[in-house]
Amino acid sequence: MSRIFLADSVLLLLNILWGYCFLAIKDLLIEVPPFQIIAIRFLLAAVILFPFHFKNFKTFERSQLKMFLITGSTLGIGFCFQTLGISFSSPAKAGVFTGMLVVFVPFFYFIFHKKKIAFETFLGSLISFIGLAIFSIQDFRNYYFEIGDILLLSCAIVYALHIVLVDLTFQKFPKTSESFFAFFQILISGIIGLIFSMSFEKMIFGFSERSIYLILFLSLFGSLLAYIIQSWAQKISPPSHVGVILCTESIFACIFSYFLLGERF
Repeated sequence: MSRIFLADSVLLLLNILWGYCFLAIKDLLIEVPPFQIIAIRFLLAAVILFPFHFKNFKTFERSQLKMFLITGSTLGIGFCFQTLGISFSSPAKAGVFTGMLVVFVPFFYFIFHKKKIAFETFLGSLISFIGLAIFSIQDFRNYYFEIGDILLLSCAIVYALHIVLVDLTFQKFPKTSESFFAFFQILISGIIGLIFSMSFEKMIFGFSERSIYLILFLSLFGSLLAYIIQSWAQKISPPSHVGVILCTESIFACIFSYFLLGERF
């Protein structure tokens, strides 16, 4: 088994988890404001990881720190768009729009690497886009963008940029620890969520047992474990593979929404 095939397979399994996370976020939004969800899930994960990476801060290069900050910021901003978008939409539709990142990854890859987009990659992205549109748009003749659609489409664009920046970081700093890179991205995302929450929301501090369970699930599995795995896999798998595989997150979100929430398409 090749390392690329293994990395692609692990990413696919990870997207099953992320597909369910859309439902968990939608459920949690009933009680907790969107930006506060981001702050709690990522800062909790960062606190757990911090003791294992404290010494890494002493070996930072300034250029490496800059790339880490930019990459972590795109992840945090992407999550702000996504979580806020889910509050205006259904989990399945949110998954579908997020999956549209597959369209933008090849173009960002071209911008940063100046490599011609292969016809197969372009065709695969186009077919994926058409499939996602058929999933999400019920009436093409009378369709118009809602606020949730715009937020989720913005999320897809930022996520696509994040995928390419992760690849670029590993190319420029091949000895980067996947776990530390994931920790730093998680930390930055949590800080961004906290800033937005304190600026625009009324934060709450009393949670039901259901909300505590969902927060722990999103923090430990949807954030801490997930981004360590993604960082490892992206160090091996090409960005074009990653973009298409992350597109399957929308498929699993639809499947979970159909069977668990009774959504129809």
